[in-house]
Amino acid sequence: MVTTMILILLPCNKGAKIGDYRKGLYWRVLIKHLEKHEIRKRVIIGAIDCIPLRYRLGDCIVLEDEMWRVKGYESYPKYDPEIIETMARCVYEGIIRVSSRFEKIYILVNVRLYYEAAKRMMKKWRPRNVVIVEVRDTRPGKFTQKIARFVQELAKELQYK
Repeated sequence: MVTTMILILLPCNKGAKIGDYRKGLYWRVLIKHLEKHEIRKRVIIGAIDCIPLRYRLGDCIVLEDEMWRVKGYESYPKYDPEIIETMARCVYEGIIRVSSRFEKIYILVNVRLYYEAAKRMMKKWRPRNVVIVEVRDTRPGKFTQKIARFVQELAKELQYK
């Protein structure tokens, strides 16, 4: 039996500077819930990050085993309508690079620039195995609750695969 692998993309965080997104709150919450529901082994975590775009370091998807790509860099994902298209292409290039490794890729972000870029990417290129998770309330406390609910739903879905 082949194990279904899932990619969950969260927003980047200040951990990029030290090459470890796992220091960020949302990554810690996601990992905790993946372990609680015993599906951590089936999930790879990655980030949508604007650092590679800003510093020309490749595409804007940084997987958990690639955090070295952004180590030493900092950049805040400030919303700017002028860069949504460029960010969308950068995200799409990353999706194309990694998509063959995953049955499904979930984009779970509460950063407006990343969300708008992901929506633009989906509309323009329609990658087949990508799902944008709707996040209505982007406040940190509500987003951590959304992460917990999302993992619970994902765990139910995966138990039948």
